[in-house]
Amino acid sequence: MNPRLLRAGALCICLSLAIGAIGLASPARADVSVSVAVPAPYLVLSSDEKAVERTVMLAMLAAFFDVDVDVAVVWGKRYSDADLAVILHLHRSSGRPIGYVHRLRHREHLGWGQIAHRLHVNPGTFNQRRVWAKKQDQSVADGYLWWVIGGYYGMSRSQWAPLRAKGYPPAEVVMAANVAGHAGDSVLAVIRYRAAKHSWSAVGSHFNVPPAKAKKPAPPKKHHPAVKKAKASKASSAGGKAPAAKGKAGKGKGKGKGKS
Repeated sequence: MNPRLLRAGALCICLSLAIGAIGLASPARADVSVSVAVPAPYLVLSSDEKAVERTVMLAMLAAFFDVDVDVAVVWGKRYSDADLAVILHLHRSSGRPIGYVHRLRHREHLGWGQIAHRLHVNPGTFNQRRVWAKKQDQSVADGYLWWVIGGYYGMSRSQWAPLRAKGYPPAEVVMAANVAGHAGDSVLAVIRYRAAKHSWSAVGSHFNVPPAKAKKPAPPKKHHPAVKKAKASKASSAGGKAPAAKGKAGKGKGKGKGKS
C-alpha cells in the first residue's frame, strides 16, 4: 500500500480520537462543576409548603409584571407558572387584556410565538432560541420563567442555570431567593441549607426571616421592561404637572384656614 495513504489514514484517526476526547471531556467538566457548587435538591414537600411556594411564585410574578396579586391567582388556576409568565409578558408588552391573549391561546389554539406575532410583540423577548413549534411551547415558557426569576431577584444566568440543570423546580428557587432577599444573604447559601433536609420554616428561622415575611416577595431587582417604561412615562408626565397641582392644593389649604 502507498506509504502516503497510510500516513494520511493514521493522521485522520488521531484527529478523530482527539476531537472525540475533547467532546467527551467538556460535558464531564461542566457536570462536575455543577455538582460541586450546587447540592441535590430536597424535594420532600408537605402540602403546606407547596401552597407557600405557589403563593410566593404568584406574588413574585404579580410584582414583576405589575399586576394585582388577585389577577395572578385567578389566571394561575388556568395556567402553569411558566405559561402564566408568558401570558403576562404578552399582556404587558402589547397592552392587550389578559383575557384576549387567553382567547388566542385556547379558542384559536395558537402557539406563543404565533400570538406574539398577532400582537406585534417581538417573540425573541421570551423565545431567544426561536423555537416556534407549539409542541415545544412548554420548553420556551420554562426558559422564560427562569429568566423572569433571574431578573426579579438579580440572579445572572450563570447563577440560575446550574440550579435548573440540577433539577431544581422554579418554585423552589423562588422560595430560596425570597428568603435570601429578605435576609440579605446569597441564594446559594439558602439552597445549601435547605438541601440539608430543612423545612422552609426551619430555613426561615435560620436566616432570621419570619414565616409571614417569607411569604411576601422580596423587593424586586428588576421589573418587566414594559412596566419600567410605563412608570418612567408616568413619572415624567406627573413631574410636568406637579407645580400647578401643588399650587392649587396650597391655595385650597389657605382658603380652608381662612374660613375656619
